[in-house]
Amino acid sequence: GRKLKVLAISSALPGEGKSYLVYNLGLAFAATGLKVLVIDADLRRSRQHSLFRVAREDGLADVLAGLKPFDEAITPHPVEPNLFLMPAGRQSPLASELLGSGEIERVLTAARERFDIVLVDNAPVLPVADAIIVGTLCDGVIGVLRAGQTSRKALRRFVQSLARNRVHILGMVIEAVDMSATEYRSVYGYNV
Repeated sequence: GRKLKVLAISSALPGEGKSYLVYNLGLAFAATGLKVLVIDADLRRSRQHSLFRVAREDGLADVLAGLKPFDEAITPHPVEPNLFLMPAGRQSPLASELLGSGEIERVLTAARERFDIVLVDNAPVLPVADAIIVGTLCDGVIGVLRAGQTSRKALRRFVQSLARNRVHILGMVIEAVDMSATEYRSVYGYNV
């Protein structure tokens, strides 16, 4: 019943397509006239700067470390005027410490006040604690799994880890579905 404004997008493991989903969701929301901020909180393996075609520096890690103010770490999209990015910033071996410092809560609060919707490209849940730290501060998490790649065991551990930490799971997106598969056609009656 509450309004969802700050959404984290995460996966069980790396390589499941979450960064592309975040980027495309950002474009879709911005096209409707909403002012959208994408925050790349995957400080170890960031991708948003390459999708936006901007520099990685001067981003979230710099804000968390107190090296940059919030407003100076935001970059507009080169084409879509309603879409903005806070890239991951300088790479640091202290990603968990930066995210666990308490500053991320201030960043998300500022983003909530200035933007209509905030999409957080979060780290994968199973390899590092970063995703749980950030996920607990968001209105909910959208999980991403890749058809034919994400195992049931990994999916189960992903859901259990989020639930154990009281992170609200909004739903799941399945990437790379084979639309010509017999299972898909027989369930939905489509002939591709």
